[in-house]
Amino acid sequence: MSRGQRLASYGELAELLEALPVAVRERRRSLGLSQREAADVLGLSPSTLSRLEAGEDFNSRALPVLLAWLGGES
Repeated sequence: MSRGQRLASYGELAELLEALPVAVRERRRSLGLSQREAADVLGLSPSTLSRLEAGEDFNSRALPVLLAWLGGES
């Protein structure tokens, strides 16, 4: 899905939320960052990032930050 596109269904949203933890972890590792370092860059607490990477927490305030980061904006 490209920037500016809307989700066509709740199923697409579910797929995005399922893929998000892996994508965040892979991006962090590709940049050679620890969870603490990545959390600092993103303005999140390390515990929030840890929970997000584990798929345990989808903090609505963190979501736009994470999506921008995954898009290479940070």
